[in-house]
Amino acid sequence: MDEFDERVVSGLRELVDRAPDDTDVWAETERHIARHRRRRRTIGLAAVVVALASTAAVAGAMSTRSHGSARVSATTPTTSDSTLPNVNVCPAGCVGQTAADVDGDGRPDKIGLVATPPLSGEISAGKPSKLVIRVAFASGRVSEYDDTAEWDASLLGASDVNSDGKAEIFYFNNTGANLHSGHILRWDGSRLVAVQSADGKPFETFTSGYAMGGDGFRCTDNAFVTMTIGYGTPPDGWTASRTTYQWNGNQLVKVTENQPMPLTPPPAGSPTDVPPSEYDQIIGAHCPGLQATYPDLTSPSTP
Repeated sequence: MDEFDERVVSGLRELVDRAPDDTDVWAETERHIARHRRRRRTIGLAAVVVALASTAAVAGAMSTRSHGSARVSATTPTTSDSTLPNVNVCPAGCVGQTAADVDGDGRPDKIGLVATPPLSGEISAGKPSKLVIRVAFASGRVSEYDDTAEWDASLLGASDVNSDGKAEIFYFNNTGANLHSGHILRWDGSRLVAVQSADGKPFETFTSGYAMGGDGFRCTDNAFVTMTIGYGTPPDGWTASRTTYQWNGNQLVKVTENQPMPLTPPPAGSPTDVPPSEYDQIIGAHCPGLQATYPDLTSPSTP
């Protein structure tokens, strides 16, 4: 019996002593104390249950908030549909950056090309740099593709050139005295991958330009066309040809090779080495959304 109960019993004993003989005050007192104890036990147990329930509810709420944040982080875009993701895809060593819908969700994604260490720009330096093509998607996801460059690189741009709803990324990772070559990247649903040729190796794009000829490529409908033009020995003069590839998933499959291209003869009386008007339409890159030409590739007078 605790102190409170002892005080209650003591007070009731005094009442018992003063009560009439026919009144069973003591029995009633015992019943009162029993009810009091049961009520206190019930209230105490209820308090424990309430406390445990409250603790569980708080813990559950905290767990829900924690897991909810993870879900939000994984699925909610970092920006609205009309804006680019707020991610720096091209920090120190930036070669170039652009934007296009790479994953086909209808929102622009941010694209950057980074070189580490920075590109030397000297063909004789012999210090390769690690290239990283980085895409920050509007969904908040970031994906990277690694490559290397000996001394120079270029990000041509990105465009949906095969009409699958997703933009392909074009970049050069090799540069010579008058040429550029590189690869094409695309999103396969889970990562960035290089478009392949029929032999299973990354397909190589190529452009060049010099005084008496050059090379380039063009994107048309579901085709990718490589082109070359040059000045042959008279009386042949200028000739051009093209090789056509068809897109097949992640591959460019050759369908025709070295087909002659018609050229417009120069005006009568022109020097024999004057290039036809198609010259600038052949050399360089000619796909929607890409840089079409480069200073050292645009003129037949380039050394």
